[in-house]
Amino acid sequence: MKDNSEKVPAAENLVLIGTREIDREEAAFIRHMGIQVYTMEDVDQMGIQAVTRKALQQAVIGTQGLYVSFDQRICDGGQEGLTIRETHLMLETIARTGFMRVWDISGVQVKARERRRLQNFTASALGKRILG
Repeated sequence: MKDNSEKVPAAENLVLIGTREIDREEAAFIRHMGIQVYTMEDVDQMGIQAVTRKALQQAVIGTQGLYVSFDQRICDGGQEGLTIRETHLMLETIARTGFMRVWDISGVQVKARERRRLQNFTASALGKRILG
């Protein structure tokens, strides 16, 4: 008999990119569950392209697609988080895989400038290319 139940993503497919701080309880949970974390230090050392590629390799193994949860606060212009260009590159790389099935946004600011930036990030995540 075939099991038609929905598959729940395994913890080993969960990846966090651009983490700046994690409290003790979160760190213990992440280690216990085997969730891969790429901190801002990893991004600084390896570059966003390498981090994104490694994260994608892990996230898609045995899955039918990606659930991308994007917190706009990851991009602060490079003060402590990603630069605007790094953010676009990460999202463009995800889009090129064709694996993204869900685009979830959090941390949205109400200011017009942040709204416009979020629209541009969304366009990159959905595959907008400079030369079409």
